[in-house]
Amino acid sequence: MEIKIIAENIKSIKKIEFDLKIDKGIICITGNNGSGKSTLLTCIAKLVRPSVFKTEFKGMNFDESKITYVSAMGQIITWVKNPTWRMLNEENEKEMFKLKGFYESSLLAGLRFLHLENKNITLTNNNIEHSKKASDFVIENLNYIISGPNNHKFDELYYIRKSKNTQIYFLKDKGITEFEFSTGEYILLSILKIIQTFANRKNQEEIRLLIIDEIEFALHPLAQERLIKKLKEWAEIYNLLIIFATHSLQIIENLDPKYIYYIEKDKIYNPIYPAYITSKLYHHKGYDKIILVEDEKIEKIIFKLIKDILNINLKYKIIPIGGWEKVLEIHKDSLRSKYFGNADIVSILDGDVKREANKEKYKKLQKNFLPIANIEKYFLDKLLYSDNFQRHVEIHLNVNFKDINLEIPSSDLNTKKIKGIYNSYIEQVSKISGKKKYEVEEFMIDYILEKENFESLRNFLMNFLAKGCL
Repeated sequence: MEIKIIAENIKSIKKIEFDLKIDKGIICITGNNGSGKSTLLTCIAKLVRPSVFKTEFKGMNFDESKITYVSAMGQIITWVKNPTWRMLNEENEKEMFKLKGFYESSLLAGLRFLHLENKNITLTNNNIEHSKKASDFVIENLNYIISGPNNHKFDELYYIRKSKNTQIYFLKDKGITEFEFSTGEYILLSILKIIQTFANRKNQEEIRLLIIDEIEFALHPLAQERLIKKLKEWAEIYNLLIIFATHSLQIIENLDPKYIYYIEKDKIYNPIYPAYITSKLYHHKGYDKIILVEDEKIEKIIFKLIKDILNINLKYKIIPIGGWEKVLEIHKDSLRSKYFGNADIVSILDGDVKREANKEKYKKLQKNFLPIANIEKYFLDKLLYSDNFQRHVEIHLNVNFKDINLEIPSSDLNTKKIKGIYNSYIEQVSKISGKKKYEVEEFMIDYILEKENFESLRNFLMNFLAKGCL
């Protein structure tokens, strides 16, 4: 199931489009303050909380706003505010897309502190006697996320049932309630209680949405890292689509680029590499040399080319950005905005974009190119036409080429499909050989470096790194 969301004239957004694929996994929405992260989350939340516009989009500032939902079948539902939020075609009201899930909005407007009215509760012998121990799920994950493995701070976590929907948690051994926890512990507990309801539901086949704004609030960076690791696990185990907004570099750097959506000037970029976002939200300072590349495969090639020539005292960083135009955009912007301080910058791109990348607007940027079109095209050509390559893989990775099933279309072999074929090949070779995917990719990269002439690029990099450092 897929739903396109089009938001117009809402807060800082003039018009933005977002394709929401309803499938288990993680969606991270990020961007600068005021870019529209929370606004987009609210538009998504309409699918699980019908009344959300009344609470999140209220006041006269939304009188020109319009939010449209388009299903894969072409069904269109549009909401406007005049004077209250309503459908343009009210007779379709019962047809609004509805999904099951939970929405936790921004810190001040959300539910995380909704039951703080109970913060003055006093623990008595009576309510402690009738309390129940928290679930293993809550205890184990609080211990792990807050403090890491082999910690037992929350082993004596119990709860008092104040009403049907209100439970007050407390540490029995210390006699303190959740309202005396640190802010990060308190917020994490509220998230775990939500996840627990998803874990305990009877129908695990039906997907559920969990939408959270400011997910990292008040958590230590290492706790953020452990939280995102767990969220990925829970999405898979409990059939969840977890959508959240964050500024946290610790969280962003622990996500695959395909899960990250970056909002800037009413545009959404996906997939996008964490380093690109880092260069926008933060500054890479303290480096002498910066090498911008398109993806992690080129990063590995560059590292192998230069690792044995670096006998000079300098600090360098290779940064994958994601797409040659994004690489050059960051390169160009950095000359003006000093994202990388006073570091020298070079861009290394795929060979098949040489003509486009050398046009006038990029002419002044220092750059060079791989001696091959790109890695995916290179290997597809070898797979189709080189018996020597196939034998090389079979001998060194103990893989029978006949066991690999690749669906190669006879026409319209665009970049996206070529990358899909390459990724499928890597996955199948990994599965058959018993090696990790990164090990198979390392093998492929070593093959390229052995068979193709990278001497010119290597010399270029040597001169770039040595310039000003001798």
